[in-house]
Amino acid sequence: MGARRVVGIMAKAPLAGHAKTRLIPVLGADRAARLQRQMLLDTIDLAAAALQGQGAISIVCPTAADRAVLQCLVPAEVGIVAHDRGDLMRGLDYGLSYHLDQGYEQVVLLDGDSPTLPARYVRSAFDQLTGDAIVLGPTFDGGYYLIGACRPRPALFDWQHLDSAKICRQTHELAELLGARVALLPPWYDVDTAEDLDRLMNELRSYPSRAPHTCRFLEQDGRQ
Repeated sequence: MGARRVVGIMAKAPLAGHAKTRLIPVLGADRAARLQRQMLLDTIDLAAAALQGQGAISIVCPTAADRAVLQCLVPAEVGIVAHDRGDLMRGLDYGLSYHLDQGYEQVVLLDGDSPTLPARYVRSAFDQLTGDAIVLGPTFDGGYYLIGACRPRPALFDWQHLDSAKICRQTHELAELLGARVALLPPWYDVDTAEDLDRLMNELRSYPSRAPHTCRFLEQDGRQ
């Protein structure tokens, strides 16, 4: 058997007013939260498809309160870790170091907002994770949907002035300055804005099987 692998999904609890806040003007607080729940379930499924039984899945959430809610919503085999560090960057740092401390040799951290991401992209990330490698999956808006590593990398998440439109490029440049070998995956999109939601709905009209939980929700909600 190969290296011990884990996919850590970065996610908040899908609570109204707490989740997908940039979509609240479009969907309302309750529907935005319910959409996040379905996207998270699809993300868990794509992680499982990528791992093919050869690794673990966990959710890395911001607080113990988030963890308590998520424990009631996700499959029992999915671990839930609360980082209690406030912002996303510190959460990513914790998600990487925590899983490495648990004995995993390859850690991929994935957003919970890209439910149609091809599982092969995640498999490719693991295939490229050896030694000092850093794997990045860029989003079209300048961020990243995935970061993977085999060792702690606190400097990659220590940003005094975070520019979300440039964070993937800046992380790439910093990783190379630190002597890491950087592998880039194909770009994909995450669902944060009304424009992103339109793109998701257009994709699911043609390919509903790519995110079945999300697709059913949008159909029942009258958005498809």
